[in-house]
Amino acid sequence: MLMKKTIAHLILLTAIFSLVAHYGFGQSKQLEKADELYDQLAYSEAIMAYEKILEKHPDFTAAMVKLAHCYRKTGRSEKAEFWYGEVVKTKDHEPIHKYYYGQALMKNGKYNDAKAWIRDYAELNPDDRRGMFALKTIENIPSYFKDTANYFVWKLIINSPNADFAPAFFDEGMVFSSARPSKDLIEKKHSWTNENYLNLYYSKGKGNTFLEVEPFSDNVQIKYNDGPVAFSQDGGEVYITRNNVVKKKVFTSEDAVVKLKIFHARMKDGNWKDLTPFKYNNDEFNCAHAFVSPDNLRLYFTSDMPGGQGGMDLYYCDRDSANAEWNAPVNMGEAINTEGDELFPYQHADGTFLFASNGRDVLGGLDVFYTHQKDTTWMDAKNMGAPVNSSEDDFGIIFNTKTHYGYFSSNRESKGVDDDIYSFRRMLKVRGIVVEEGTDKPIPMAHVKLRNSSNDVLEMTAGEDAMFEFPIDYDEEYTVEGTKESYSRDFEHFKTIDYFPSEDFFVKLEIKKQERVYNLIVKVRDRETKKMLHNAVIGIDQTNKTLGKTDKKGVYMQPLERDLQIALIIMKSGYDPKVVTLSNVGQKIDKDFEVVVDLKKGADVGKFARWYKIIYYDFDRSNIRPDAVKTMMEVLQFVKANPEVRLLMNSYCDSRGTNAYNERLSRHRAEAATQWLVNNGTSRSVVEKMEWGGETMLMNKCADGSICSEEDHQKNRRTEIRVIRVAKDLSSNK
Repeated sequence: MLMKKTIAHLILLTAIFSLVAHYGFGQSKQLEKADELYDQLAYSEAIMAYEKILEKHPDFTAAMVKLAHCYRKTGRSEKAEFWYGEVVKTKDHEPIHKYYYGQALMKNGKYNDAKAWIRDYAELNPDDRRGMFALKTIENIPSYFKDTANYFVWKLIINSPNADFAPAFFDEGMVFSSARPSKDLIEKKHSWTNENYLNLYYSKGKGNTFLEVEPFSDNVQIKYNDGPVAFSQDGGEVYITRNNVVKKKVFTSEDAVVKLKIFHARMKDGNWKDLTPFKYNNDEFNCAHAFVSPDNLRLYFTSDMPGGQGGMDLYYCDRDSANAEWNAPVNMGEAINTEGDELFPYQHADGTFLFASNGRDVLGGLDVFYTHQKDTTWMDAKNMGAPVNSSEDDFGIIFNTKTHYGYFSSNRESKGVDDDIYSFRRMLKVRGIVVEEGTDKPIPMAHVKLRNSSNDVLEMTAGEDAMFEFPIDYDEEYTVEGTKESYSRDFEHFKTIDYFPSEDFFVKLEIKKQERVYNLIVKVRDRETKKMLHNAVIGIDQTNKTLGKTDKKGVYMQPLERDLQIALIIMKSGYDPKVVTLSNVGQKIDKDFEVVVDLKKGADVGKFARWYKIIYYDFDRSNIRPDAVKTMMEVLQFVKANPEVRLLMNSYCDSRGTNAYNERLSRHRAEAATQWLVNNGTSRSVVEKMEWGGETMLMNKCADGSICSEEDHQKNRRTEIRVIRVAKDLSSNK
């Protein structure tokens, strides 16, 4: 007798969700009963039925095959390995059974045992790329584990003993699907794995710390399976995968299966409203796992609609600019889709596209892959490798660009039974090699520098293999430069801003042998006599670092660096020190960089020779702006701690404006800086001298008629403050 129809099951571990109409056994034969359960996707019940048959008829190949399929579909790889192993011993086995047997062996970490079975299948079915991909995995196993040390992976505390998977960022936390017990008096279970139906839950948190889990909005959930979900970037829209149930009415396909559908809702007045089905849903095939691109202009999803590569394929719809509707779906092609299943799409802010697949070079079950689009073409996808991927199912990856933590789902601990959510963080590195330009011959022992946006520098000597490696941070911009004595220099720029950490950065620096090395040459002379000055000290401004001294010809010389940007202080006893700013940023090194510095005679100020401050002004202004107040406070503290010092205020302008106007403006700037000190408690006599030079002492090449940035002009609108005398008689302070 037929029993009442009930709603059955969701494909949990491969994340292909569907409900079926489930009929009772009646009094039909055992095999018919088992096959009926199998066809209705009631695998947990079908397993028991087939096992009973095989207890009495252990050589019944058809029952073996179906039982092996049930264990594979429910993720029980050890049982699947055993029964496929029995199937391939029979004369009635098919080539696909060899593939499934090899796949089960791989999921159980037996890669060497799997190789022969996978090779046989690949030779028998060359058009099915799954065999080729699986052989690639087996033959290159070490390469999938080479980055393991770069990752930290944690299992989140919000996991339950049941399935928890597919997190999505929302409202300072995450929403995820879970089969944990609900508050219903009667727990509903699906016949695929005999687990509870999925519901959506929310937890607030970041990094590895998340608060107590609570149910997500009831407005978008039904009593069957809900999830995964995806949100628009502003959190105002949600796309949810669920069973094809609308207003409590169940819709089935022609073969009585309730397919998966995507539904959409908007946030209005704090609640999800206007829940509507995706326009490309269809009762005859699944549409699931929607994800909205970072720019909100593309919707990715998975489907087994006709015309795909096989299994579940990934598709996208672009938004019509005219009416904001989604255009017709486009299959993402062979670079991404295979004869297997491609699921759980995700796109990072830097354009990296990630998804899960069991049809590529996987370590066992589902693995996470990533790719990029070049022009309009998707590049071949790469396996993320361990420890994100394992021999079990790994999928549903997302990444937080603020905290730099990623999250993914895996059933690695339960051996394919229940999923958990994990977090990960990858340490970033830049690796590279220094080679000879034109030949790519490695150049050992080259000198390599890494410089960040704050001008912090790490240096090292490359090894005999010419390789180098530096640790790097997120949200930074870097320059790597390589050189060697009597060689040219080469550099590469890269940034880690909005970067998905799929692999290390790699840089190839190409340098070539030079007949000569170009130099930075500083010539120092007396301002009045133009006589070259011997033993003038060349130091780095406002530091205690001395680079060297001028020789008997008044010349200091060192190898010229690419993108040099530095402020030097030039000092000699009996002369006022002078600061010069040098820059060759963006210029080729094809000649010496020479600068002539004229020093003016002055008093010997001893230990205060290197003390120097500088403040800057807004265009056409002389007032002391807020950022200059901090520097002026340092000057104030200095003169109070050293009442014997006497200062020089030396002010200048940029080149814009007439010479006469700039002369007056620079005078006002010197007077304003002096008056600030007086107003804040110093004697006017502390400033012994004021000088102003209008636009006569530019720190760079931004003279009249030059094209310069505002940043370059800013360097010339300044007052230089330095010690010009040390008083022995302090009565003048009274």
